[in-house]
Amino acid sequence: MTVKITPNDKGNPPGKVAEAELHFTDGPLDGLKLIGFAIWEQRGGVGGYNVTFPARQYTVNGDRRTFALLGDLAFLHDVSGLVNFSDLPCTLVVMDNGGGGIFSFLPQASAVETERFELLFGTPPTSDVGDVARGFGLSVCDVATVPELEAALNRAAPALIRVAAFRPYTMVRNGQYWQLLSSGFVHANFSHLFFNLLTFYFFAFTLERRIGTLAFVALYGLGLLLGNLSTYFKHRNEPDYVM
Repeated sequence: MTVKITPNDKGNPPGKVAEAELHFTDGPLDGLKLIGFAIWEQRGGVGGYNVTFPARQYTVNGDRRTFALLGDLAFLHDVSGLVNFSDLPCTLVVMDNGGGGIFSFLPQASAVETERFELLFGTPPTSDVGDVARGFGLSVCDVATVPELEAALNRAAPALIRVAAFRPYTMVRNGQYWQLLSSGFVHANFSHLFFNLLTFYFFAFTLERRIGTLAFVALYGLGLLLGNLSTYFKHRNEPDYVM
């Protein structure tokens, strides 16, 4: 994932430093662009920045609905606002990457050792976003691909859509070891799934007969594990990498 930042050279409105876009360049969300973020100076002149993304209204299946995009930390920070949320026709789309990875773009990231910076600025959450939303009576839909996201956006509100992201930097630190295998079952779209199944049909059964079922299952799992381990070891020290 890359972040495109456009400085607000005109200085209007006051306090707005820049606009930002998120461009997904890898994984099942490859090609997706999230625009409309704004970076603001911290109120009170205490230093630092705030990042906002306004809720927007769209017409879906003839109904006027509101959608809001936010990160997992922003969601948990303002969770008290869900008390009366069940009465509103709004859908929350939460990017769950296990903490504030975007903060690694701050100048402070190079001035503090990585582990300490992640603890102080990344603030990895200890509460599960889905469990918190269900506690307030919201339906929760987990998605990992663009088609799944599109289908979830058409469902009735109010609801929370959690977009799962594989972030190698926090995977081991948060004990989320299952992602090394579970991410191998995520497909970008139907054609991706179809050709995987087609390959499986032509080669998997022949191989299973030759080496046996247990050996085949072990080989299949090992392939998933090694594929994701390579990604982990390549990006394990990059807080801003998400796929």
